[in-house]
Amino acid sequence: CDNKMPQRRRKRQTSRRAARSPTPSGLRPPRLSSLLFPLMVLCCLLPLAALASQGDRSFEYKRCVASCTADVCGHQAADMMAPDGDGMVAPLRLPWVLRMTFWTCKDDCSYHCTHRVTNDAFATVKAIKKEAKAAIWAEVEQATKAGGAGASRNDVNERIRAKVDSRLARLKPVQKQMVQYHGKWVFIRFLGAQEPLSVLFSLANLAVHLKYIPILRVKLPDVFPLKIVYLAHAFISANAWVWSSVFHARDKPFTEKLDYFSAGAAILSGFFFTISRLYRLSPGNPRFSIFLKICSGALLLHILYLCIIPRFDYSYNMAVNVTLALGHNVLWLAYSFFPGMFPDGSSDPYRATRTALRTTKQNASGLSTPTKGSPPAPVLARFNLPSTSKKARRRLRLIVLLLTLAAGLELLDFPPLGRALDAHALWHLSTVPISLMWYEWMVRDAQECVSSGYWIGDPLESSGRGVSRPVLGALGKATEWAKTRAGPIGAHLERNTGSLELAALTERLSGLAGKAGL
Repeated sequence: CDNKMPQRRRKRQTSRRAARSPTPSGLRPPRLSSLLFPLMVLCCLLPLAALASQGDRSFEYKRCVASCTADVCGHQAADMMAPDGDGMVAPLRLPWVLRMTFWTCKDDCSYHCTHRVTNDAFATVKAIKKEAKAAIWAEVEQATKAGGAGASRNDVNERIRAKVDSRLARLKPVQKQMVQYHGKWVFIRFLGAQEPLSVLFSLANLAVHLKYIPILRVKLPDVFPLKIVYLAHAFISANAWVWSSVFHARDKPFTEKLDYFSAGAAILSGFFFTISRLYRLSPGNPRFSIFLKICSGALLLHILYLCIIPRFDYSYNMAVNVTLALGHNVLWLAYSFFPGMFPDGSSDPYRATRTALRTTKQNASGLSTPTKGSPPAPVLARFNLPSTSKKARRRLRLIVLLLTLAAGLELLDFPPLGRALDAHALWHLSTVPISLMWYEWMVRDAQECVSSGYWIGDPLESSGRGVSRPVLGALGKATEWAKTRAGPIGAHLERNTGSLELAALTERLSGLAGKAGL
């Protein structure tokens, strides 16, 4: 039996090596993350069933669009008139601003018809109120002349209101109020943008994320295990706001899908870094890799499902995003009240020793205080959890509360004020200061994780594991190219440095990037 045990172990090791060995063709199967972007582009190219609303289903709107397209968009538009003879006149050639933003003649007709039908509805209501007021006051005057008792102003107003309500009840919504068309309210466009304020506020959010990408690179400690994750989240969020701006400028099937898919990726990214931070999942940890694959696979299936169904499932997409956002908020709120319910790493008896060694080893510059000094080497086996001071916890609760209230604006769907400002635009506006507050809290939390010794890992450029491996591989290829194909530069490097080490190259590239402001 003792002789069989080593044989079994050798068989297991052999099978593991075989499983890790490359395929006979020398190609590795593609990663889930490498499939996401091509899938998003492919799905966005597929036709999308239009979202119908009561406005675009109405007879008034359809008649207006048919009349406009017949008058303006036909082959002989100047000589043609609509069947109803409304005599709508519009230039055949659109202004260059509209052409640059991909407006077509039919799109322009639809835009003008939404405003025309809405204006007609408002005019109808105004006329009904005027007629009801005149009719009731005429009745009061006749009753007074006939010797009847006069009516008080409140009674008159009540009779006017009842008469108006009676007449409005017989009208369809599109005939008496603003309604949605193709899933959108009626907005006044500006420079070709359908929802100018939503575009402006989306760009403001984009500016916040772009501002903090270099700040995260500088202020996040190099040995903070989730530095690459935080940077990736900032890039993913910036991408989401880019497509939000494009979508609100021009609502097309392609831009709509990219907006929804990018927003879903950003929300899932926030949920991913929340789990990683609160449960101490760092790159190189098997649990981190498993969770990353689960999230990538879930996003892949989510996009695939929304692409293959005949009609885009807006309710399902909203439910998924709300669930993830709610989970994100609940976890951080729980941490602000009960930080002890999350792992603190105290189950590892050698954590303090290992952390002390990391903080005192050579070439550990920028381990992480903003002044580039090394944090104090911990000597205790147990540390206080970071960001658990009263001030930090109050700040975290405020951020979570504001995030929740801002998300609630999405549920308040009201007609836009002045045909410009609606609840969705207000939500975009509210996330600008919240994002600033959130980034500031994340940076302080990461610095405290390292300076307190709570969570310290190897510097990204020296770990060679997990998500840093592709970066190091690319740097290695760049080094070989510099040696072999850069001519005099490669020869100069070879002559002066002998063998150019990857660590030295990485340090130089990092220095150049820092000087360039990257």
